[in-house]
Amino acid sequence: MSELKLFTSMSRKIFHDLINPASAALNGLELLNSTLKEEHREIIDTDILDLIQESIEKITSQIKFYRYIYSGINNNQGSEIPKSQIDKLIQDYTRFTKLEVSLDIVSNTIRYVHSHFLSNFILLFTQLFPAGAHINVQLLDDKKIQITAEPLAGKINNETFEDLSTRAIGDIENIQAEYLRRLLTSLNINYKINLSAKNYIKILQV
Repeated sequence: MSELKLFTSMSRKIFHDLINPASAALNGLELLNSTLKEEHREIIDTDILDLIQESIEKITSQIKFYRYIYSGINNNQGSEIPKSQIDKLIQDYTRFTKLEVSLDIVSNTIRYVHSHFLSNFILLFTQLFPAGAHINVQLLDDKKIQITAEPLAGKINNETFEDLSTRAIGDIENIQAEYLRRLLTSLNINYKINLSAKNYIKILQV
């Protein structure tokens, strides 16, 4: 077993164990809110309950997102998943970030490899664009993913950009970028990344 497959297998187990108590906590809090009697609400600060619920929702969405991207090797790379599934996964995660992501994909399904190409870049975008960004995703000729990113205030993290573009595997500073590069290599996926004068970024699968 390769180091990458060992890592993804271990990640799958860890995140599976983490998501169960997080989901149980969220379900329990929602049940408490739905059954709490009106007279009791007067003595309980509902703002605190809302804050707790938002925190648990954030943790749960992060665990689900990390579980997906770090469990990214299977034996059927040509398989497809519903576009709505990956869209919900991304939207639930980015709801707590400064990213806005739109999937401009006509098909109702997306290939497994494309979903991991996209979701791993989304995770890195939270670091690449510290002030946030508008992200548009297209599927060209039903075969290649193109990601266009317009950073807010034109700001990017140059170190992360170099990790995704010019640095060789082994010299990469960002561990998530290292994982992405190694994952795409294992999936036989290459990409080009271009930076415009306004720090707009275009990533194209080749």
